[in-house]
Amino acid sequence: MRKKINIVVAKAFPKVHRRAGEPTHFASKIVNGEKIHTIRGNYDLWAVNAEKMQSGRYVLSVHQWSGIPYRSKQREIFNTEEHIGVEHVTMRYTDKTDSIEVTIEDRCLSQAEIETLAQNDGTEIEDFKDWFFQKQRKLHEDGTFNGVIVHFTPFRYSES
Repeated sequence: MRKKINIVVAKAFPKVHRRAGEPTHFASKIVNGEKIHTIRGNYDLWAVNAEKMQSGRYVLSVHQWSGIPYRSKQREIFNTEEHIGVEHVTMRYTDKTDSIEVTIEDRCLSQAEIETLAQNDGTEIEDFKDWFFQKQRKLHEDGTFNGVIVHFTPFRYSES
């Protein structure tokens, strides 16, 4: 039996989001193949987890809270033994232009690719911006988010 590496996706938009409390529909989007990855802040942890997955001894188990986050049980919504992959992502928000610059593995994305990134993460671009760049988020002084894309499918931005 393989060990599980768990990752939790949100059931509702967080309190600091403009759509706070509304359902994200991430579970159905993952199952239907519309949400093909999730973006997290800890690249080093997920690089190690990806290596564990590639060893064949682990499976990625995607969970969702049944109710209030951290106060309710989690339920598994998806698992995969294959295709798990990680890519380093840096995103910078510019307030003046209300735009995002995204670099994945040293490759700068076009604006069209950034919209695809948001869709592949299960959101529209405005929700994506608010999710990662609301004022309460702890960012570097220059408004930069450094993290990791955890892929559920073979698709990779660095190979596009």
